[in-house]
Amino acid sequence: MNPSGAAAPDTKVQAVLKYLRETFPTDEVDRPPKSDEFADLFRVIRNHEVLHQLLVRRPFYDRHDDLSLILKQMDVDDLLKRAGTQRVELR
Repeated sequence: MNPSGAAAPDTKVQAVLKYLRETFPTDEVDRPPKSDEFADLFRVIRNHEVLHQLLVRRPFYDRHDDLSLILKQMDVDDLLKRAGTQRVELR
């Protein structure tokens, strides 16, 4: 755990981006400018409309080393599809 509470390491952010891009290959995946230093927002976009939103909080990053594995095990893709445009939050 990063005692400073600073942003998640880039490798973990990149792992989430990779997972989402592989899960939604025909859609755009982006990460808007940070509004919260303790979380990252990821969006899946199709035809300029937000389809899904995933908010990953710092404690989630801190608890898990292999993010691609845990995202698959948690069926995050299914959570996002069921939530539609509502934000899914991983704490």
